[in-house]
Amino acid sequence: MKVKTLLLLFCLIIFTQYGCFYSSDDISSVNQTSENQATSEIIVQFKSETPEPTKELLRESVNGNKTSEINKLNAEVWAIQGLEIEEAIEKLQQFEAVEYAEPNDQHTID
Repeated sequence: MKVKTLLLLFCLIIFTQYGCFYSSDDISSVNQTSENQATSEIIVQFKSETPEPTKELLRESVNGNKTSEINKLNAEVWAIQGLEIEEAIEKLQQFEAVEYAEPNDQHTID
């Protein structure tokens, strides 16, 4: 019991002396990176039973790379390179297999 109490006290002293492990500069650079990524990403939801080869062809048609999946929605998040987001969305919406395509926007509450 004494050892646990001393260890907890030691950890509290270290934390209060040195604070967080990240400075405010580190945090802002992390936020800037994620904001930049979101502006070059789109979310594409497919109609049910769309085969994987079709998804791959559509991804290639807009020079997209799959960054993640949203399984419950049958959707994928794609990073788009060399093409404007709006242009990629317009192109994808022409295909019957695509339920919708939209920018991967980040919303914050001020």
